[in-house]
Amino acid sequence: MNRQVKRQMAKQYFSEVRGEMKKVAWPPREEIFNSTVIVVVGLVVMTALIFAFDWAAVHVVDYIFG
Repeated sequence: MNRQVKRQMAKQYFSEVRGEMKKVAWPPREEIFNSTVIVVVGLVVMTALIFAFDWAAVHVVDYIFG
C-alpha cells in the first residue's frame, strides 16, 4: 500500500470513530465527579490496608525470628 492509500484509510477510520463517539451517551459531570471521588477514596483505603498488613507481617516475622 502506498502512503496516499494509508492516509485515506486513516482518515476514514478517524471519521468513523468520531461518528461513533457522537452516539455515546456520556454521563453528567456530577456523576463522573462522584465516581472519581469514590474510586480515589477506595484507592486510599486499600493502600492503607495493604500497608498496615505488610507492616504487621514484617513485625510479626521479626518477633518470631528476631
